[in-house]
Amino acid sequence: MSQPSDQRVAHRTRVSIPARVLWREGSQLCVIRDLSLTGAKLSVSRKAVLPAEFTLCSLQTEKRQRVRMHWRRFDYAGVSFVYD
Repeated sequence: MSQPSDQRVAHRTRVSIPARVLWREGSQLCVIRDLSLTGAKLSVSRKAVLPAEFTLCSLQTEKRQRVRMHWRRFDYAGVSFVYD
């Protein structure tokens, strides 16, 4: 059986950046695990209910980026960056 093809648009770099997910009704701590020019993989509690779009804030740099969730599995979420 062949392996599925990698559908990523950009190369991802493994990181461990503490961050916070922010939205109108609340916030949730998370860790950015992979980072690319187009998106990120977040480690976030599976119990956390996240909206389809939210702001991701790095706790190291306080940089904020609007993101859109693409997938969610166990304690991980894949997001893409939203540019207006």
